[in-house]
Amino acid sequence: MNIEIQCCGLVLMIIILVMNILSGKGRLVLYTSKLFVTVLTVSIVAICFDITSMVALYYINDIPEWVTALACKAYIICLTYEATSALIYSMYDCFAYKTYRKFAYILLGIDAAVSVIIAFIPIYFNVTDPSHAFTEGPAVLMTYGACLAVLFTTLLLLIRYRKRMNAQRHSAVLLWMLSWVVAAGIQFFNNRVLLVGFATALGMTILFSVLENPIAGIDRVTGVFNLPMLHDYMSQEFKRGKRFSLISISLSSQAGLIESDQELRESLIRYFKEIAHELVFRNTRSGVVLAFKYGKQDIPSIVSRIKSDFMSDWKYGPRGEKTHLLTPTFLIMEDSDVLGSASAIFEYSNYAFNTSPDTAGTVISLDENKINEADEFEKTKKEIVSAMKEDRVVVFYQPIWSIEENRFVSAEALVRIRKKDGNILPPGVFIPVAEATGHILELGQIVFEKVCGFIKKNDPRKIGINYIEVNLSVKQCEQRELSAMYRGIIKGYDIDPSYINLEITESSSIDIRQNVIDNMNDLIRFGLNFSLDDFGKGNSNLDYIIDMPVAIVKFDRQMVQAYFSSNNKAKHVMSSIVKMVHDMNLRIVAEGVETKEELDELKAMEVEYIQGFYFSKPIPEDEFLSFVKENSK
Repeated sequence: MNIEIQCCGLVLMIIILVMNILSGKGRLVLYTSKLFVTVLTVSIVAICFDITSMVALYYINDIPEWVTALACKAYIICLTYEATSALIYSMYDCFAYKTYRKFAYILLGIDAAVSVIIAFIPIYFNVTDPSHAFTEGPAVLMTYGACLAVLFTTLLLLIRYRKRMNAQRHSAVLLWMLSWVVAAGIQFFNNRVLLVGFATALGMTILFSVLENPIAGIDRVTGVFNLPMLHDYMSQEFKRGKRFSLISISLSSQAGLIESDQELRESLIRYFKEIAHELVFRNTRSGVVLAFKYGKQDIPSIVSRIKSDFMSDWKYGPRGEKTHLLTPTFLIMEDSDVLGSASAIFEYSNYAFNTSPDTAGTVISLDENKINEADEFEKTKKEIVSAMKEDRVVVFYQPIWSIEENRFVSAEALVRIRKKDGNILPPGVFIPVAEATGHILELGQIVFEKVCGFIKKNDPRKIGINYIEVNLSVKQCEQRELSAMYRGIIKGYDIDPSYINLEITESSSIDIRQNVIDNMNDLIRFGLNFSLDDFGKGNSNLDYIIDMPVAIVKFDRQMVQAYFSSNNKAKHVMSSIVKMVHDMNLRIVAEGVETKEELDELKAMEVEYIQGFYFSKPIPEDEFLSFVKENSK
């Protein structure tokens, strides 16, 4: 008997089944995994009947003929079910769940009808050589025809719906089907070579190793499910129309601690499993994602409980002798219906985390408002990119008045984006997006080049404008090559470097402070000057004035307007800062000045320069030139 190959295939598939059962015990079992186990089980039954039929053919003279016929027909009927189950598994990604179920029942119905026909039409036995006996006749031909039809249907699905299918499933099933077709073709033309059973075992091995191994969905460090498994779980629930809720917990600020302390990790995982049972997934922020069936849990209450538990030091270790203060942030999605796919959830979650403050206890809701906000963010990002490509980035200029000289002596260059319809996109809309996406680097360079081109073309000193102030973003300040790049641009336009005054903001982090100072000193030696912009806004720090080699300090509009409010403390603070800045031999620009009364009072305080709507809003370069000429007479 030539059953060695079949026996090898059988042993291989039984090992895969046992491994699947043992490794998947107590784990999240996806619908596709159940389909795989179904195909594997049918394939094991089929190969068992294959071996049984070969034994029956070998001993055909010693047993009743009907027993041999029963064994052989059971095998070929199992072959049709094996092919059909493979098709049902393969087409899972191709259709909506209801449509998929409908097609699956239709295929099983057709298979049942084919099986009945095969059961009642003749099958013949060729036992000329008992060691290489085989079957033939109408039943065998119908089986080959039915299996080949199913196989080619599967291949057509793989080609037609390639983009819809999981890429790994597509590749694994394609290899399986091709090996099956080759094995069936060889066996059809050479009955002595029985390869179909082993080709099936080979296909199961490929699927298990590439896609259906339960261990592949487990994070090796924490022992919970990984992100690909979360994606598969959410995709499955969306496909089946089942709503769910998520709580994503970020512990990124303690990433190093959690990665290095196994006892801490294990205590956290036990805690989160008590809350979400087995539906705990590791995220990319040294935290976890907890999944719940929609409506089964009160999500806000769970978040409140977790926040409360983390308010004090986290205790762990055999006797709770170790402690650490952990500071999680939360993102909650109470209803998956707000989004339509797993990919969308990942995309919007990343946006929500990246654009929200990373402070302890922060709770971000992934709801319709956040989604609309993210959509506007993406829309603005596309507008920025297209504007840079299509030269729709424009520079407006806001004149700056010298109290001492009683005229306009400089201007601030302010970036604007002109939309395709001609309207101006407000800077408050696109600047935060450009900073978040990194496009601020290219945008800043475009503005700097346009300012240099404006100076080269118009020589503003002819109308009394001594220099132009150009903003530097925090990300630009972080660039080590900033100085070399800007020096190269200035040389390329062949303009006097003293025409440029670069504005830096207080938000430059301490971590890159030295890098900023090195760039500043290099550019100062080249001939540029610097201003400290937005002083009095956000995290004001006198270290900036002390450390940074600036010549001018620009008081932010909020600080100026606070001075003119009824807040006496603000008046005292600003008055003291004016004196301090002057004592350091630095000059002051007051931004946001809107009335004559404000101008007069700032003049009395000996503030050197005034910028604000009292004189002019930011205006296009042609209007700016005309405005300065008219007001210099």
